[in-house]
Amino acid sequence: MKKLVLLLPSVLLLSLHASYHDRHVYYFKSSLPKEATYIPIYRVKIGAFSHLNNAKKMQKNTPKSYILKGEKYHNLYLGAYHDKAEAMRTLNVLQKHYHDAYLVTTYEIQKPIMIEEKEDFFKQAQAYFASGDYESALALYDKEMILHPNNHLAALEYARTLYMLGFYKQAREVFVNVLAQNPPAQVQHNIHLFLEKIENKLTTHSFTGTIMIGATYDDNLGYTTSSPTFNYGGLTLENDTNKTKGFYNTLNLLLSHHYQKEHFSWESSFYTYNEFQQQNNISALNLLHLSTAISKSYNNFKITLPVAISHTWFAQKRDTLSLMTQPSFIFKVSNKTQLALQTLYRHSKNETDDEKSYGTWGTSIITSSVFKQSSIQTKLGYEKDKKEEGERIDISKENFYAGATLGYDVLTDSQLFLRYLYLESHYSDSDPTLAYAREDKKNQLTLGMKQGISKKSALSLIYTYLNNHSNINSYSYKKNAYTLNYNYDF
Repeated sequence: MKKLVLLLPSVLLLSLHASYHDRHVYYFKSSLPKEATYIPIYRVKIGAFSHLNNAKKMQKNTPKSYILKGEKYHNLYLGAYHDKAEAMRTLNVLQKHYHDAYLVTTYEIQKPIMIEEKEDFFKQAQAYFASGDYESALALYDKEMILHPNNHLAALEYARTLYMLGFYKQAREVFVNVLAQNPPAQVQHNIHLFLEKIENKLTTHSFTGTIMIGATYDDNLGYTTSSPTFNYGGLTLENDTNKTKGFYNTLNLLLSHHYQKEHFSWESSFYTYNEFQQQNNISALNLLHLSTAISKSYNNFKITLPVAISHTWFAQKRDTLSLMTQPSFIFKVSNKTQLALQTLYRHSKNETDDEKSYGTWGTSIITSSVFKQSSIQTKLGYEKDKKEEGERIDISKENFYAGATLGYDVLTDSQLFLRYLYLESHYSDSDPTLAYAREDKKNQLTLGMKQGISKKSALSLIYTYLNNHSNINSYSYKKNAYTLNYNYDF
């Protein structure tokens, strides 16, 4: 019978094997097979973690450290020495910074052991699985399935190993394939139990929140024009060009709940925006927004249907109540880019003046790309506002807009962002005296930097430039705003 070369596994709980950059498998002496030839390796252990991601985070902050995975924990080590005295010297130095560090003796197998029976793949895989070395078990179960495609027991163990490694979708596929072979009733029962567990694993609930406190300086709080005069019906009138400058404070709160299944998600949020201490009798704005959205995925295609209600107040007086929906059709173009098509309907009712109530229809195209250190999003859209009643000429209009947002990660916790928006508005109703309708062209530029100061908090410094040019110069204005925000996530 043809001989195959394998490294024998340990079935004891003390076994270790190297992960990532290490080529060899390491064992404690009590776990070594009698036939193995080995040498001792001394390592300084500085931490043990139940989750691999936590070990990786610690590793990033600890130069030259490496991870070895044990039965239950991912252990972080510094150094690998053949000389115990040298290892002790290293330990003495490290204990100044890592007080709980201690010396661990491991053993490196020097000579592979010959295994003569290829049928041992299954037995060896079981041993690896029992010791917690699921990666090695998976490889051997895979070899067993190649040699014996009809070995349904190996397929079941292969699926169970996938499950233990967290590959739930792949495990489900193997379980379903075995189930299609009509196995015995008890096996079917066990498969259904695993499929139920997988469904639970692929279902998540999460609750998140963000509170933001900000301060803004605005050099044109009232959107005052810089044009000194205005010609109206043959008369030359003076515009008020005295800009109101000042500070105001903001308090924002966002609460969200996210429910996720494999191809379905449901997200609800509560958002409130509040301005305080507006200076010089400029009205403060308060906004309350509630939304919920369901999403369904089909391979590279996703449909999202949101419904939202918002209410605004100016100077503590009820102003506008809006209901909206904005269905989205999202296409995954590549692993880095997606395309979204959106439609919009919004009904806005002014609670103090029915002539200001209107409905909005719109559509937009959005592209989003995410790269290693940067991201870019572009948006192109059209909206049409139509008043419900009354003779106001500043309600019904068509809006055309285009914008882009760029983000760039400067450091691990620092991000620069740049946003640009162009908005062109054409009003439907002409002024009876001017004999033409108003047209506005607005440019808005936002430049900011966000700096993380802890895992849950960050500071943002934002500059905003706004320039609105109108063919009725009373509506033309410019402004500059400077904002400092503190964000805390919980």
